[in-house]
Amino acid sequence: MDIVRVAGTLIQSEYLDLGLGYDLNELIKKNKYDTSIFNPLYFKQLANNAGATKGEVYGLPINLISPYVLYYNKDLFNRFGIPFPKNGMTWDETYEIANKLNRVEGGVNYQGFSAVYTEYLRDNQLAVPALDPGANKMNDTEKWKPLFDNLLRFYPTVGNPIGANSAADQSKFIKERTASMLLAQLNTSVRSFPADLNWDMVSLLVFKEKPNAGSIPPPAYFSITQQSKHKEAAFEVIQYLLSKEVQLEHSKEGRGTSLIDPEVQQAFGQNSEVLKTKNISAIFYHKNTEAMPARKEGLIPIEAGVTQKIISDAFIDVATGKSDINTVLSTAQEKIGKEIENVKNK
Repeated sequence: MDIVRVAGTLIQSEYLDLGLGYDLNELIKKNKYDTSIFNPLYFKQLANNAGATKGEVYGLPINLISPYVLYYNKDLFNRFGIPFPKNGMTWDETYEIANKLNRVEGGVNYQGFSAVYTEYLRDNQLAVPALDPGANKMNDTEKWKPLFDNLLRFYPTVGNPIGANSAADQSKFIKERTASMLLAQLNTSVRSFPADLNWDMVSLLVFKEKPNAGSIPPPAYFSITQQSKHKEAAFEVIQYLLSKEVQLEHSKEGRGTSLIDPEVQQAFGQNSEVLKTKNISAIFYHKNTEAMPARKEGLIPIEAGVTQKIISDAFIDVATGKSDINTVLSTAQEKIGKEIENVKNK
């Protein structure tokens, strides 16, 4: 293979661990390629996921996974006489709205809020990482408590029980249509919305102490293998695929872009019959975000998918009343510790 497209969270297991890793720095310099066309957070995230502490660039970002937004069902809001959400709302404001929408009517349990919570916890806007930046262990559990508490209040065991997993919770909004709001990433959800679902979206909810902090999910990357005998040609192909010309067309069709070019961003969804009538400003409303803190050199990397499952399982156990927050986070800490030991002993 010459070119590999790999998800940022899988850069370790599906690229580096397979002995394919190739640092693009030499080609970037030789071709005088301007990497400032991308959001710099993508490179910070790549370095974090790849354990790259010496400036290695193992890929160039192509963001087919878009930022998080809050969807809402316009029919349910109209039915219950609640004003539509708006850009810039805080979590607290949304919690108040969700409480007004939690109700039983005609034997149907209507719920104010649902979420793709597993992925949101991974990509959380407080930039709390699963692993400690300076040690081979889970990050401080006290830093996870505010994130857990913030989401848990939306899921009382009576009135709005949490779905067994993110897909089940999302289904309340998309299929069952009993949830009035859904927190999810843009592309991964919109493509599954039924044509008759009357929806729109607003910007990701923010914490009042961080009013501009959106979230940037880890994008995919175009990488070159060290075994490739055509690195120059491969790099030329990648440059074309990530060019403004190509990305502009992708953006018009409703695919996320990794470019910071305003023209490319503002063209989002123009050619999509579904998206061109929606509140596209929600996607780019928040400008300031931060990457997860980088880990120190030499620490043992654990696949993001592994830690993601451990932490989301802990969250579900609290939300379903199986255990308390201190116990589940302590258990998660132990599980991540075991994963680190397993990798260490390989």
